[in-house]
Amino acid sequence: MSVKNLDSNKWFQFTYKAGLAVKGFDGLVELFVGLALLFTPGILHGILSATGASMSHHHDSLHHFVADYIARLDDDLARSGLAFLTLFLIGHGVLKLVLVYCLLRNIVHAYPYVLAALGAFLLYQFYVLAQDVTAIGMWLFTIFDIVIFVLVSLEYKSLKKVSQDTL
Repeated sequence: MSVKNLDSNKWFQFTYKAGLAVKGFDGLVELFVGLALLFTPGILHGILSATGASMSHHHDSLHHFVADYIARLDDDLARSGLAFLTLFLIGHGVLKLVLVYCLLRNIVHAYPYVLAALGAFLLYQFYVLAQDVTAIGMWLFTIFDIVIFVLVSLEYKSLKKVSQDTL
């Protein structure tokens, strides 16, 4: 399929818009969670402790696995502090919302910046994965972000081609 045909390809447009919707929703959730942590920092520890305690009462291996994971997550957050996580979630959420807005409005000159930001997110995700290859959630987010990166790149090429053809 040529870049020029992407605009008329309904599957591509649906996938692109759906991916942006998920990315925007994710940005909104990150922003709200970051703000919640900013204003009520103890709530996360309370939620993780209660969830881990309720999971550990079950006697099957899956519940123990989840309880151990939650306990490790709570310990990691206690050691590293919530300040970085809070700032990261707020900044990442706002940036995602701005990126999605620019992409949905077809602001062509914003696409290189969007691709650079997405590339930076991916580099950070690869760094995290290099530290812990068992981070299943990070693998899922990374795969999703690679797909979004490819879709945005193709859409940018298509928009550039259309704008060059109209000159």
